[in-house]
Amino acid sequence: MGKHDAKQPKLHFEQKRSTRLGELEQGPQAAEGRDLTAEDHGEDLRTLMLEMRSSLRNIDTKLDNLTSQLDSVKAQVSTHETRLDTLEARQSECHEFQVETRDQLLHMDKLLGIIHAKNEDLEARSRRNNLQGFRRLPP
Repeated sequence: MGKHDAKQPKLHFEQKRSTRLGELEQGPQAAEGRDLTAEDHGEDLRTLMLEMRSSLRNIDTKLDNLTSQLDSVKAQVSTHETRLDTLEARQSECHEFQVETRDQLLHMDKLLGIIHAKNEDLEARSRRNNLQGFRRLPP
């Protein structure tokens, strides 16, 4: 059934209903020429039931589409959560490595300062020894 088939009974029902409502609004004189039988009411009820079933099918189809889209979004969120957890773990490892590297760099800087001080002391000692050697030489 196409979209036009589902709408056809609705239009038919709406036309009958509007005609009958108009007759009721005009009073009993307008409805005198027309006999409302149980068959007419039964047809109206069948038409209404068909319309309701068609509407329910449309709603079910739309809900199925929304459910599948929601499942897709859930899968994407799950993937992103996994990736985020991985990134957080890597960031934590990088932070730990950064702290260790900083500590090692500070330790090396301290050792370099000690080496510079020892080098300066050795150079000064060597100069003093050289000066003492020149003082002992005869002129």
